[in-house]
Amino acid sequence: DTRINIGKIKNTDGRISIRIDKIVGAGGVGLRSAEGVLTMDNRLLIANPFTVRLNRGTLAGEIRVDQRKGQAKPKVSIALALRDSSIDAIAGGDGSVDATVDGRLRLVGTGSTLREVVGQSDGTIGVIARDGGLPAKLARLLGFDVGKGLFTSDDRQARLRCAGILLNMRRGVGTASTAIVDTSESQTRATGSVTFPEERIALNLTGAPKRNSVLRLPGSVSVLGTIREPSISVPRDVKSLGNVLKAVGRALTGKQSPEARDADCRALTAQVLR
Repeated sequence: DTRINIGKIKNTDGRISIRIDKIVGAGGVGLRSAEGVLTMDNRLLIANPFTVRLNRGTLAGEIRVDQRKGQAKPKVSIALALRDSSIDAIAGGDGSVDATVDGRLRLVGTGSTLREVVGQSDGTIGVIARDGGLPAKLARLLGFDVGKGLFTSDDRQARLRCAGILLNMRRGVGTASTAIVDTSESQTRATGSVTFPEERIALNLTGAPKRNSVLRLPGSVSVLGTIREPSISVPRDVKSLGNVLKAVGRALTGKQSPEARDADCRALTAQVLR
């Protein structure tokens, strides 16, 4: 809720260099320090260069706060790049799922706080994770292979080859034009949206294993809740006895649905960070 309304600053122009050596009370986001140059000219505030250092990686770029027309709320443009971070540094967790993370934000919105701006913004948000690891049990369940997923040992690991999402933002609602999680065991694709500033998610997941599955359930699952506290909802028809029996029948006859192939992680990265 950082306030960025500069409407009352009418007769002040200038340039300020700032440096924050330590950020406390960051709410577990992993912020360490920040620095930048602020330039004010007739109620146009530009932060460039602007860099925030995380526990791992940096978030850097430019933020413009434009209130030159005397409007009640400024127009804000955000152009930031996330480099060399990690899932653990951004979202926390126990480290069982981690990977190198890069991202790109290009947003334009109106508001008196950054939270309000993002909730009204248009633009794109892209995030890519690559070259990481996750529990093999989770990787197999992401491919809807319930049989292997349930009987895989907890300490076995799988490769997280890449995972990317590109949100096309319209008035604070990001529609996923691309959303893929590609592991050494499976591939999951998602459709749906993320609503800001609440970070409320409404995604529909489908998955496929990359090798012969033991018990592969057809259908999809829904992911609701928030980015930090997601909840998975399995439709009744997916977990019904009839569907399970169909999956068993396919496993016994060998008539499984097509297996997934490795995603082109380089192309996915280029698409998400374009």
